[in-house]
Amino acid sequence: MTLFIVFISTILAFLLYRFILKKKQKRAQFSICDICGKEFLDKELMLEDDLSVCSQDYIELKQNTWVEARTFLSDPNNPEASMEVYRLHKELNFPTYIKTEYFEENGTLFSSFKLFVRSQDLDNL
Repeated sequence: MTLFIVFISTILAFLLYRFILKKKQKRAQFSICDICGKEFLDKELMLEDDLSVCSQDYIELKQNTWVEARTFLSDPNNPEASMEVYRLHKELNFPTYIKTEYFEENGTLFSSFKLFVRSQDLDNL
């Protein structure tokens, strides 16, 4: 009887692993391109200068000169600044990306959001 219970437990453990845990491992991982904002499989994105970019935007990134157009500072008393830069990033009709930096000054944590555009688009802001 004990051998039978061990056998059934082993079979159940195998089935649990095979059909539940194994399927979770096969799920595709998705990320967002930092320039166009579209969703891609992780393996379709390239990492360049701390940016995750799709193949089309990778070419755009390499073929153009990018300049910092605006900087937004956010702190606990002004969290709306982060929303403003992301709103602007989505509304513009040309490629942009955002770089975020964090720093502390006099015990206050700040976030710096820098909006980058192609140099030829700088006048269109």
